[in-house]
Amino acid sequence: VAILIFFPKMRVSGSFGKRIMNFLVMVQYVPRVLRIYLSCKKARKPFKGQIPLWLKGLLNLFLYILASHVLGAFWYFFAAQQMISCWEHACLYGNGCGAITFNCHDHQTLKNIAVLNDFCPINPPDTTPPFNFGIYLNVLQSGALWSTDYPLKFLNSFCWGLRNLSSLASNLQPSFYTWEIAFVAFISIIGLILFVRMVYKKFSVSLKLLI
Repeated sequence: VAILIFFPKMRVSGSFGKRIMNFLVMVQYVPRVLRIYLSCKKARKPFKGQIPLWLKGLLNLFLYILASHVLGAFWYFFAAQQMISCWEHACLYGNGCGAITFNCHDHQTLKNIAVLNDFCPINPPDTTPPFNFGIYLNVLQSGALWSTDYPLKFLNSFCWGLRNLSSLASNLQPSFYTWEIAFVAFISIIGLILFVRMVYKKFSVSLKLLI
């Protein structure tokens, strides 16, 4: 809501507007995750009756699905930022265009398409592309980033988050970029936390049944 209200009214430099947009996109997930954490904390409090096992399992599954959704959304968001970073490098080392040319209302962007495509190819003919997109290359090559089919965007991001959270990001090969490496490590840590939590819950239930 905040993005739809405030961002279209901005008439400032492209760099500043992009930073505000990034901040709003990232912050919107904080209350969502906090709400789920508080709900889980409340669910662990003692009730008058015993909580059914299927309900506990459903809660664990919901946490897993939520984490997959959030990680997939971050992956999609970071892929767009990686492409913009490549464009900025192309302008910096190419014909000297500025980041403001990436605004939708700036018609000068069309003049730089050839430079951007040469410096930021998503399907390079050789094995050494000018720019390494790392774990974001798949979403760029699939065309989901440019598609207007929003259900497809959601499913693609969610599927990516679900697969890599399940495998603890073992199949991801990040590029030599600090934030990308940190993101892959974060996926592995979240996956381990959820796995240990599930094992602990099962162990606790088994121990109660034995006692």
